[in-house]
Formats: sequence, structure tokens, C-alpha cells
Amino acid sequence: MHPWKRCVVGGGFVLAAVISVAQKSAPPHPTLLLAEYKGAMHKVVAVEKEEPVILVDGHKKTLRGNISLSTERLAGYRGTQASITAIRISGVQVVSAMSDFGAEEAATKPRGTLGGFVEFAATITAAQNLADCYLALIAVDDSFMDGTTDRPNSQIRIRQITDLRAGEATAVEFSTSPFLVNGKARIFALLFSGGEEVSIPQTEAARQYFQRREQVIHAASVKRWVEKNRSASQPVQPLLQIPPLLASTADIPHEVTATLTISPAGTVSDVELSRRLPDPADETVRTTLNAWLFLPKIQDGVATTARVTVPLNF
Repeated sequence: MHPWKRCVVGGGFVLAAVISVAQKSAPPHPTLLLAEYKGAMHKVVAVEKEEPVILVDGHKKTLRGNISLSTERLAGYRGTQASITAIRISGVQVVSAMSDFGAEEAATKPRGTLGGFVEFAATITAAQNLADCYLALIAVDDSFMDGTTDRPNSQIRIRQITDLRAGEATAVEFSTSPFLVNGKARIFALLFSGGEEVSIPQTEAARQYFQRREQVIHAASVKRWVEKNRSASQPVQPLLQIPPLLASTADIPHEVTATLTISPAGTVSDVELSRRLPDPADETVRTTLNAWLFLPKIQDGVATTARVTVPLNF
């Protein structure tokens, strides 16, 4: 039993959590959830209550205790879809301390911890029967999202939910184990079945978080790339190329080329397509290509603008 005292503070801790149909400022981010086991990361194929389940030698193994969880980008969703509505996310602030001093004082003490439970409720309707279902709630510091810091301080909580039957609205409601936050946090949900993410209307917070995280990693990679080639010349190198996720390719030309302008920072500053695509595919493709990341062209040790042409096969 942990010796710390726990005090619930009225009013809740601050959440900036909204789940809605996303704007199209960033492409969707199909995601794989991983759990650490014996020094390696394994795909989370299911969840037992709040414990991740992985495959070891072809057998399911439930991991107990404080397991490190992380996410990895996938090229696409598993092909299954669901809607998620009537979402409610609320927070209850919790202060833990080594003694019975007041909650307000605890938040400022060196050994005090500020955090909170999250209560989640929603209705999920799947397009197909889905088994081994679970939700992942991801909390990230608001200061990371607005660019104040490059440290996301993100936390993941997972929860097993019932198997979903096609076309049936299923009510889901639970409380998480505590998140530890010291201010405003944005929280969004991802739905999984059998370890594969199910496509749901992704929140703008999810899009922004994953894009911002990849931009931070990319910026560090570009810095190392430039330092490594202080007196050299190097062509553009692709670093992250996200396949466009299109609802249908029926009316899209099979071969289209895209000419991308790559900035000295390794980001795409302009997209030109050889052919106009039908809406909404044209907007989807342009939004996706704008999020591609590169190591920039180096000319005599200096990062410079470059243009590259890539084939797009639909």
C-alpha cells in the first residue's frame, strides 16, 4: 500500500478535452500501441481490465504492474470503422502528499504530486463485429500543444471494453487510474480491436499531438543531419512519408506525380500535383503531403531549399 495520503479537491483539475469531428489541419494518424516487456516493445493485442496483453511465443500474456506504453505510426487502419458519440470526459483533482497538510499546500511541496482521475463516457457503434476491444486515453500537456515546450509529458491509460456488435450502440463508462498533471491537459481517445486501431472520427487534439510530436523528433534529426554535413553536399532524404487515407480511389487517376518544395528545415512548403483530383481526395492528398518530413538538401554544408518529384500510385 502506498504510504501517501490522498485528498480529493472539489472542482476538478483542468482538462482541455474535446472529441469531435476533426478539422483537416493535419492528416489522420493510424497508431499502434506498444507495451514494454523484457527490454523490448510488443504490440498490445488486448487489455485485461487496465493491464496490457501481448503475444509471447504465440500465447497471450497479461503484463502486471507499471508497464511502459508507447505509440508508433502505422500506414493505415485495419479497415474497420466505428462512430463514437455522446462523449463526456470529466476530471477529479487528486493531491498526494507525505502528510496531512492541505491540498493547496501539497501542490507546491517537493514531495507532493498533483494529478487526477478521468471519468470517460461515450456511446460506440461499430460498422463490423469487433472483439478484444479496448480504449486508450492519451493525456498531453497543453504547453506542448501550443509550442511552449518540446516535452509532451504524455501519459496513456488503457481500459478493456466489451466486444462490439455491428450496428449496435454500446454505452461505455469508466474511470481511469490517476493521471499526474500539473496544469491543463488535453485528453483524447483511440479505439482498438485485436491490437489494431479502429477508424473513428479523430479529434483535432489527436491530429495536432501526433503531428507536433513528429515535428519535434524531425527537428532534432535535421539538426544532427546539418551538423554531420558541415562541409559536405547531400541530396534531400525522405524521413516520414504518410500514405494518403482515401475513402475511395474509384475516380482517381492511377498515376499522379507530386512536386514538393522542401524547405531548409526539411518541411514541405508547397505541393503541386500533375493532375487535379476529385474532391475531397484532392484536399486529403494535399493535406497529407504537406505533413511529409525530410532531411533537407545540403549544399556545401548549408541547408537549402529543394524541389523533388514523387510518383503517387492510387
